[in-house]
Amino acid sequence: MHRAHGVHSGGATHAHDGRRLRRPWLAAVMAGVAVAGCAPALVAVKDPTQRVEIDGVSVLPPAGQTWYVGPRGPRHVVFMRRPPDSPHTVGAMALVDTIEIGGPVLGPIRTAQDLKAVTERRLQSGGRFTTIDAQVRPDTTTGAECVRVDAVQEERDNPRAPGVVRVLVTHSLDCLDPRSPGYVVSVSDSERYPKGQHAFSAETLRAEGEPFIRSATFTPVR
Repeated sequence: MHRAHGVHSGGATHAHDGRRLRRPWLAAVMAGVAVAGCAPALVAVKDPTQRVEIDGVSVLPPAGQTWYVGPRGPRHVVFMRRPPDSPHTVGAMALVDTIEIGGPVLGPIRTAQDLKAVTERRLQSGGRFTTIDAQVRPDTTTGAECVRVDAVQEERDNPRAPGVVRVLVTHSLDCLDPRSPGYVVSVSDSERYPKGQHAFSAETLRAEGEPFIRSATFTPVR
């Protein structure tokens, strides 16, 4: 991503009227993959060197011959890899979302450390999801205030798969948008499959997912 300019600094506070992510990054990614998985038609990626641009971020499609473009809107785009069976989904997503005032949260989100604290809270087990493993660490290699997220969760009681325990593996780079304060840019890849069933090779997925994440560059939010 382009080097950040004008990113504010400062530590997290514990005020109840601080900023929060309007939608959890994980819920947004899962929703996009779920929609892509049941879409009646997916458009094949014809040119993996052709950048896809949305408000706030530009990305290259994931590499490989089995990737398709799924749902797309002004601030999100989903890519889908053809799964070996219907309960198995593999996707990648670029999402730009707002930060709004609301609470309770850990105060204003101004730095990677603030974003890390909020993300760790959102990854706590609850509802249908149990977090098996999660690593959230600040990442400023892009020049922006970002966090890298690697998470493994189990999902139960999904209305589309009653009685099935599904494993969700997600890798994400989430950044405070240096060009458009008040926005978070999230670029991620994820895989979801029934527990105990065959998953794609981790090496294969990372070889395709990591270049997708690293291809992201900031663009203006209109």
